Amino acid sequence: MKIIDNKLISNYLKSTSYEEILSGVLDSLVHNLLLNIVYIAERKQDKFKIKISRGLSSHFIKNFSVDQKNEKIKNLIESKNYVIFDNERVLIEKTNRYCVCFPLLVKKKIVGYIAAARNTKFDDSDLNYLQNLAIISAFVLKSNKLENESRNMNIYDSLTSVYKTNYFYLRLNDYLERLKRKEIPFSILYIKYRYIMKLKKVYGLKKLNEVSQKVAEMFKRNVRSVDLIFRYKDDGFLIIFEEIDDEFLMDIINRLKEKINKIISEDSLNANMDIALVNIKNHTWLKKVVKLLEEAIYKSERTGKIVVMDN
Repeated sequence: MKIIDNKLISNYLKSTSYEEILSGVLDSLVHNLLLNIVYIAERKQDKFKIKISRGLSSHFIKNFSVDQKNEKIKNLIESKNYVIFDNERVLIEKTNRYCVCFPLLVKKKIVGYIAAARNTKFDDSDLNYLQNLAIISAFVLKSNKLENESRNMNIYDSLTSVYKTNYFYLRLNDYLERLKRKEIPFSILYIKYRYIMKLKKVYGLKKLNEVSQKVAEMFKRNVRSVDLIFRYKDDGFLIIFEEIDDEFLMDIINRLKEKINKIISEDSLNANMDIALVNIKNHTWLKKVVKLLEEAIYKSERTGKIVVMDN
């Protein structure tokens, strides 16, 4: 009977990421069971995507997507036990005489599956070894997913799905360090509700939240993929732009302003959004940037115009 080898345990203890642990699992399976192909597929909603593999081409991995309607996957989910099949070509890329799939279960829920293939039959000892490593893989996948979800909860605003204020401070510090080392300037656009407390009393928090969601979605559609969008406090948004032409940036800002006014008008909201742009061209400190943002947005509130300031 095959047991989990010392090398796998040693690699597990030294691993610094979940990917390293899963990689060690696959290497042990290939070495001990003489497999031609083995991979771990992760469940994402109603589909399965390959997380890590041995023996598969990059083309197969990229285009692989199997849903729960697949007969073998359906049997795997319903039986919650391993499934053996011959000459499979959907779940396995190349022809192998014998293939086996083990469900990866955590608290009776399937989080993925592990598939293995070779040209000789699997005996009970092989299947026990596979099952043991499938149990390890299931908990590694689940832990990885929970950690990612926790990380996302910490940096993403639950209402608008843009970045949170606390993440803005972290990224701002990164941009300032890069400016110091590489002299790469950047700009911060600040868009803020005017008199937020009054608006809450008149329209209610629910209404304002609905408008904020629409504004955030509009931002995502109208800025570049490299630009970072943040919800700032509970009454505004920040967008960081880097390596962008001044004229092009002003075109973006005017377009955003026009679309914001359209959203507010369509929602029958009698409100104004103040807009300020702060260009950071010389190295400074985080607190000074935040202070400059507040000064610029206050000036916009008083003048009713887009305010542009340089540090």
